[in-house]
Amino acid sequence: MDFDASLLRAQITGNDTKLKYLRSRFREVSITTYLLFILLGLASWFAMNGVLLESPVLSAYLPECNQLKSYVAVIIQFANIGPVTFLGVKGCMRLAGKRTNRLDTIAIYCVLCLSLISCILITLFWGKQMRFFEKNVSLSFFFLTACIALANNTNTVLLVPYFSSFPGFYLSALYVGEALSGLIPSLWASIQGMPSSLNCSYAGDVAGISFNPGIYFMMLVFCSFLSLLGFSLLHILPAPRKEKNKLEVHRMSNLDLAKAQSRHFTYRPSKKMRKTGWYLFNNSNSNDWHTSSIESCESNHHHLESLNDQTPAVDSQNNKLIWLAIFIVLIFLISAFSNSILFEFLPYYTMRYSTATYYWTLNLYFVSMAISSLCSGIFHPKHRSLYPVLTSVYLAIAIWFIFLSANSHILPMKNTPFGGLHVVVLSMIAGGIVGYLKVGVTINARSMGGEFYLLLVGIIFQLGALVGSLIAFVTIDWSGALSL
Repeated sequence: MDFDASLLRAQITGNDTKLKYLRSRFREVSITTYLLFILLGLASWFAMNGVLLESPVLSAYLPECNQLKSYVAVIIQFANIGPVTFLGVKGCMRLAGKRTNRLDTIAIYCVLCLSLISCILITLFWGKQMRFFEKNVSLSFFFLTACIALANNTNTVLLVPYFSSFPGFYLSALYVGEALSGLIPSLWASIQGMPSSLNCSYAGDVAGISFNPGIYFMMLVFCSFLSLLGFSLLHILPAPRKEKNKLEVHRMSNLDLAKAQSRHFTYRPSKKMRKTGWYLFNNSNSNDWHTSSIESCESNHHHLESLNDQTPAVDSQNNKLIWLAIFIVLIFLISAFSNSILFEFLPYYTMRYSTATYYWTLNLYFVSMAISSLCSGIFHPKHRSLYPVLTSVYLAIAIWFIFLSANSHILPMKNTPFGGLHVVVLSMIAGGIVGYLKVGVTINARSMGGEFYLLLVGIIFQLGALVGSLIAFVTIDWSGALSL
């Protein structure tokens, strides 16, 4: 057999190119900024996930008993008044010609502070009851849960557009943090354990758990504080500001490179960027500017081109609208199933196998989602056709889980170790797909339309979660069709 040396050289060259690309990606990323964005991503659904995962334990303490989860589901839907109000205020300001950059920052601070204060108060007053129409009602718990839901629902439409001011790679940090916002409470709930009986007990101790809900909620306070600290440090430390300046340079160099393709142009250092060594380019003949050739601009442009994460080629207007519609449908389906429907159905297709299956499924789902979110920021696919395929696979897994929930009498391999194992494995695959799709679709939407498209992504995510919650409430809580 003949040895093709040119083919071997091409393969080696291709591998070297990929390695250089990965090294350049990691060199361009500020680890400090990335970790701060992960802390900020914790705020997305952390406190609300904690309350929902604690509801089986709370049902054994509070007078609402098994109806507690239904009441919490209704409260979450009413809390959507938060994002609606914010979008209304922002729309009115834009119609009036006012800038909304400060509004976004102030709103995020307010939401994070509301979440932290609510978590502190729910730690102290979760078990307080009031007499209402001759019945004991957990009014303080419901009010504080409403505050937490208001903060978390509003975060969905606040955090995604905020990332438009930073290089696209940091979008993956948001979804890594979102995955951790489910993983950390689920691990804490696994340590706490499940009550051996769901009967209400007002006397105090509940058999089967390691500590009471007050200690559980302390974890929510700690992580809510970390989210607020992370967002504050994003505005204080120099590293995040340098990353923000890089994107400003890239946007400016893209514009001026197009204007200067056939002639010399001039540039000058930006006052904000003299310390970092980055330069703004412009086409001007002012005396205090320095002359540079087009080769210098192209070199700088290629050095910065990965910051924008423009995976697809430049689209025509019609093609862009078609893909935007496809992305909206995919985002809606992903959010409806992952944030609401499967989360509510989870006990019905896992605990029928065993309690261990429930906890392993929950924890490994979020682990898989966190890892895939991180990888998607580095290896997001260049072919958009992969997104509908992955969504179809995810929907097939979701339909199978719903089928298992509705047909408890035909659970496959119920009396074997492989029954619960196949649920855990499929959940890991589903979590990996969800994390990969969320980051990939958001990065593509960002490259297509900037901040407006990111705001649209946040709205569709929240709308999908709302519709999914309503479907789950009607099928499980209101109809009572399912039971453990």
